[in-house]
Amino acid sequence: MIKKFNEIIKDKYVLDALKEFRYDIPLEVQRETIPHILGGKDLIVMSQTGSGKTAAFSIPLCDMIEKDYDSTSAIIIVPTRELAIQVSEEINLIGKFKGVKSIPLYGKQAMEIQRKNLKEGFHIVVATPGRLIDHLKRKSVKGSEIKYLVIDEADMIFDMGFLGQIEEIMGKLPLKKQTMLFSATIPEELDITCKKYMIDPIKIQVESKDPVTENIKQAYFETKEIDKFKLFMKIMQSDKPNSCIVFCNTRERVEKLGKLMSIEGFKFCEIHGGLDQKTRFNNIMKFKKGKVKYLIATDVAARGIHVNKLSHVINYNVPFENESYVHRIGRTGRLGETGVAITFVTVREYERFKELQQYLGYNIKNLGGTSKFSSKVEKKSEKVQTKNKRTKKTLYDISSGTVRIRVDCGKLRNVSSEDILRTVSSIRNIEKSDVLSIKVFNKHSFVDVNDKKATMVIDGLRKKKIKGMSCGVKKA
Repeated sequence: MIKKFNEIIKDKYVLDALKEFRYDIPLEVQRETIPHILGGKDLIVMSQTGSGKTAAFSIPLCDMIEKDYDSTSAIIIVPTRELAIQVSEEINLIGKFKGVKSIPLYGKQAMEIQRKNLKEGFHIVVATPGRLIDHLKRKSVKGSEIKYLVIDEADMIFDMGFLGQIEEIMGKLPLKKQTMLFSATIPEELDITCKKYMIDPIKIQVESKDPVTENIKQAYFETKEIDKFKLFMKIMQSDKPNSCIVFCNTRERVEKLGKLMSIEGFKFCEIHGGLDQKTRFNNIMKFKKGKVKYLIATDVAARGIHVNKLSHVINYNVPFENESYVHRIGRTGRLGETGVAITFVTVREYERFKELQQYLGYNIKNLGGTSKFSSKVEKKSEKVQTKNKRTKKTLYDISSGTVRIRVDCGKLRNVSSEDILRTVSSIRNIEKSDVLSIKVFNKHSFVDVNDKKATMVIDGLRKKKIKGMSCGVKKA
């Protein structure tokens, strides 16, 4: 089993990039998989989120790909736009000195712009299933020339109903190629597909030893939305972090926080989906090189950022998805270092935060705050909550510009807020940032969305299934 990357990675330029971006010691999933990938084997890898899966396939791909090859030779299929951007950025970091280039392809971006960009020549395409099929049909990505195929977060792809599209893609690619599948779990239907399209795949299961969180001090503060920035200022003044990433759920919240930080004289950069790839890359590099101490980001930055001695992660909002929390806090406390992860929790976010702690399997330390509401929330029954009038004092106060949608499925049908968010964000022209809040009860759930997108969300949910189930949908 390899102990250092230079024991098996041969390309000098890839090793230089790993050194610059602090990929010092291979993590377990990388030690287990990279030798097999370099050996040309098909793989089925089961490993938990946050274990280092992206680098496990990105590093050997950058090592194997011929930079002078003038056509795309590798495809990486991912379930979401955000993940496409994140994985592509990490590949571009690793392949920077060698000249290996990657491009993300996803819906909600003009097809003609992507086709034009592809003519510049990219070695690796990172794409969502539907958009990849579009490019394969139009020959802007030449399926016949693909040598390597990676399916990342395969269980999420299966949960979102993309298995049929994966099989369609497989049918357009050469039989003789190397295929690698990475997933936290392997559902039975997915296993059948693997056997159909892969050649004697090696199965590797990496048991999670909680590598992400063991060196991270986690805590949360209860606070009102209006008091968040004041609380942030106090923490920064008392802790004096070496460097800090502040995560927000949407682009708008990143920009709003940026204005407040600018007034107070903070030196920072922003990262969100509204910025072009070059600007995001430049901002990341400013942060990594210490030119600015603070990075304000959406979950675009939750993967692929490795900063030496990152001392603090602040979750300005509780993330919509449980795995996003793991990715966010995993930016600190890496490779033997210690870090601090602090989450701000408002009344509206408290139920979501409880779900997060159940997912993690442990309670995060409560450091108090400006709003002592947890005991009040615990005492309220679902029945009382849903009957309360929507005043400023209720748990479900809806801001102007927001529409609440009722979905007739909940905890009794084993539906989580993550399941609902994945389904909503898979609707055409709907993004995760359009979802402002999700509350899951026993028999139903409430989804608060941008009022301009409400009709599209309602119509879209009526045509889709959540975890394979049809659910009643109406305006609450």
